[in-house]
Amino acid sequence: MPIVKPIVKTKITDHGWNMALRAMTKSPVADLEVGLLDDTSDIAEYGYYNEFGLGVPERSFIRSTFDENRTKYEAMLEKALEQGQRRGVPPTRGFLKLAIKMHNDIKRKITKLRSPKNADATVAAKGSSNPLIDTGAMRNAIRWRILAKGSQVSSGGS
Repeated sequence: MPIVKPIVKTKITDHGWNMALRAMTKSPVADLEVGLLDDTSDIAEYGYYNEFGLGVPERSFIRSTFDENRTKYEAMLEKALEQGQRRGVPPTRGFLKLAIKMHNDIKRKITKLRSPKNADATVAAKGSSNPLIDTGAMRNAIRWRILAKGSQVSSGGS
């Protein structure tokens, strides 16, 4: 019997964020995506299961990072939009700063997260007590991209 792998999407979209961005700029300037953007990989699947606690204890690292830093991110977005309006140019540089900040914050969260703990057998098998790091592949797979009117403007990560 063949093994059937579920298709797992890990893109987490905060529709309120995108709606606020569009409302402030009065046009669809850009969408910012940060996280495990290659939604077909085993790494993305692993991240999805941990983010939402599917079959393992929930260890959110994307949603919780956004929730913990929402005020800071909103201030950075507002500043980018204000600077863009003052200069009469798209706020691309501000979006880039925000993307890099969110990217680094998520990676830091993966590194620092300690709860819920791994089972003793898991710690013994991988030689580490960090629940989200075994090889570091998931942390290194965190990416960001900025899309303007449906086309990718900029991307990065690792």
